[in-house]
Amino acid sequence: MIFGGYGEDGPLGDTWVCDSTGWRTAGGIGPEARGSHALTHVQHLKVFLMFGGLTGSTRFGDTWLFDGMTWQRWIGAGPPARSSHALTYDQARERVVLFGGSSADGLLGDTWEWDGEAWSLVAASGPSPRRHHTLAYDYGRESVVLFGGADLDGPRGDTWLWDGSAWTQASVLGPRSRDHHAMAFSEELDGVVVYGGWDGTYLADLWRWSGAEWLELDREGPARAGSPALVATSEGLVLYGGGDGEGLPGEVRVYRNRWRSSADCR
Repeated sequence: MIFGGYGEDGPLGDTWVCDSTGWRTAGGIGPEARGSHALTHVQHLKVFLMFGGLTGSTRFGDTWLFDGMTWQRWIGAGPPARSSHALTYDQARERVVLFGGSSADGLLGDTWEWDGEAWSLVAASGPSPRRHHTLAYDYGRESVVLFGGADLDGPRGDTWLWDGSAWTQASVLGPRSRDHHAMAFSEELDGVVVYGGWDGTYLADLWRWSGAEWLELDREGPARAGSPALVATSEGLVLYGGGDGEGLPGEVRVYRNRWRSSADCR
């Protein structure tokens, strides 16, 4: 499922779903057009949650839920408005976890959780304040993984783990510093994977986090930055969107031992 993002003519407000029949539009009336937002699947509630984002100079602090057919705005207090943040779903604790981003006053380093009823600020320290980083839940090791992003010193290559009460930095070597990359959990590869991003060049490397170390899997894929969408399916890793320096490719790529073009997103 994809909502919005930046197209050739600016922010988009369309919703697309891919199932066994391919891509289709959905959602009806929903959030305002935007990019630099974050979205995750809340499994125990069977909805997608979207928070924040940016259009022009306006940052959003709204929370929206999508049930596969329609959007509904969630009413309640939450994190301050922001863009270029990251969030993921912690399955073991049934919480959405949000970290960082960019506000009108600068970079943020706060951690918030949503339990289905309320947002709560759960940590004010941990990774340095940053934007364009990624979060993913490691199902095999029941921890939230944060990688990379850009802070006041530029792109980062650090790895952090969230256990529900505190952040711990993993002291390991891994992918080189970057932002605007993609990250997801793959059951087939038994770990969180990081793909592409930007370090002054468009990157095309694929890495897997084993829980103890990063292992490079491939470097022959399509170079992508701009926070492309990445998800693991039964057919392999599915990559969509992002930029390659020459435009905004709207193609689907699938990875299983190697990257290939695909006509669908299954």
